[in-house]
Amino acid sequence: MNNTSQENSYVTDTCIRYLRHSYRYCDTAGIVDKLHQLMGNQAPLFSARWREKQLEYSFRRGLMKTYADFSVCTQDALNHTCMALQQPLSDAEKQSLLEAYRRLPAFPGTSEALQFLQASGYRLYAFSNGLPSDLDELLENTALNGFF
Repeated sequence: MNNTSQENSYVTDTCIRYLRHSYRYCDTAGIVDKLHQLMGNQAPLFSARWREKQLEYSFRRGLMKTYADFSVCTQDALNHTCMALQQPLSDAEKQSLLEAYRRLPAFPGTSEALQFLQASGYRLYAFSNGLPSDLDELLENTALNGFF
């Protein structure tokens, strides 16, 4: 194998590992700025707990065969986190956070990794347990929709 082939193989493997281990294309920590406006220094903790509960609810519902789309899990996790961390957000503030969740930024390097994989001949798919309209909006807002 020549140097160019080795470099391309390494980059392809790196891109695949990056995408496989990120489990998502969008950075859920991107909501911390909005949370900071509402609760100050507790925002990073709130964001992390919200994300943990979101995934937990999604996995548990799957195991119990009581599917609910990811927007339901996200809302339920938000309500739980508000109670657990004693952050009494108004309905309007919660709605604003849920809407912001649909406009999360992409992780740095995601577009470049997808571009490389697409140019290398890989067929790319976006999998989600969310509603198709939520996924479409998220991919459009991150400019990743052209890869899928």
